[in-house]
Amino acid sequence: MINFYLKVVIKLISDLFPIAIFNRTKILYKIQHPPTVIIKRYLRFKNIFRILKKLGNFSQIYDILEDQYSKRLFIRLISGRIFGFPNILVSPKADLFLKLRKSFFEKLYESNQTLKAGKYNPKLFNLKSIGFPIKLYNLNAGIIFIFLLEQYRYNHNKIIDVQKADIVIDAGGGWGDTALYFASKIGNFGKVFSFEFLERNVKIFKENINLNPNLKEIIEIIQDPIWNYSNKEINFYEDGVSGVAFFNNNKKELSQKLNTISIDDFVKEKNIPKIDFIKMDIEGAEVAALLGAKKTITNFRPKLAISIYHDLDHYYKIPYYLKSLNLNYKFYLDHFSTSRGETILFGMVPQDEND
Repeated sequence: MINFYLKVVIKLISDLFPIAIFNRTKILYKIQHPPTVIIKRYLRFKNIFRILKKLGNFSQIYDILEDQYSKRLFIRLISGRIFGFPNILVSPKADLFLKLRKSFFEKLYESNQTLKAGKYNPKLFNLKSIGFPIKLYNLNAGIIFIFLLEQYRYNHNKIIDVQKADIVIDAGGGWGDTALYFASKIGNFGKVFSFEFLERNVKIFKENINLNPNLKEIIEIIQDPIWNYSNKEINFYEDGVSGVAFFNNNKKELSQKLNTISIDDFVKEKNIPKIDFIKMDIEGAEVAALLGAKKTITNFRPKLAISIYHDLDHYYKIPYYLKSLNLNYKFYLDHFSTSRGETILFGMVPQDEND
């Protein structure tokens, strides 16, 4: 624990000086606009205090991360949460891809055709030239995260990835990009069960899988929200592409209703013989979804790729819960953006213990 605290302090001190040097214009702004600065400073100090209170929890998770890459990244993420991610470059590779010129993506456009998705206008891509024989409607950022950075593949000292003939749970299907990514890798003997319940997303999802008839039969869309137990009625309304389920009691005229399902119940009802890989990015519902997948994880010990960035507490609550199952999972961490988003916890049980 002392080693963890020392590394955090060293990282914060080393980050502080260059931030001050490169933010001289911000310092001048603060001198000229003191009321705004006081408010921002209060919010920043409140955030710092909140993070520092959780360092004890973070230190326990730091200790269970399996390799030095993950441990160093975790320290950088804490620094980023304190100083702000525009100031802390957590993922140089993501920074490189996000600076790609528009001309790079224009070479990937199948046509100028777009779809309407709330405030977004996804374009039609053909990804054959970057190694994926896939056509789909998406945004430039989606292509970067899923197909260029491969954010659901850990590729450092250990490789954690889907394999041929894997059966995959894709929790948070969005527009179908991750389902198509997985389907292209697992082949015709595999299966992707993709959970997406927002109709606006499902419409584009279906459009995308229809563009890929060779992958269509591999993917099954399940339009039920995942939760820790089944048949909980939720009220929500759709808000952009994020797919956040807003529990909506005040705007009943806008709300829709659906019943939840747990992964354990889904696997049992479908009589699925195995689950090899679970990916989750469900806008903060990951803890509940994992609670509802306890039997599935215990029985099959699948590889895991779980988003932990939606809530600061998820940095430790999600790995701590998975560790508490005593299945000998090894944990790794990666980050795929230049902001606080796209932090993925990877987990796997060593092959000789999983047989």
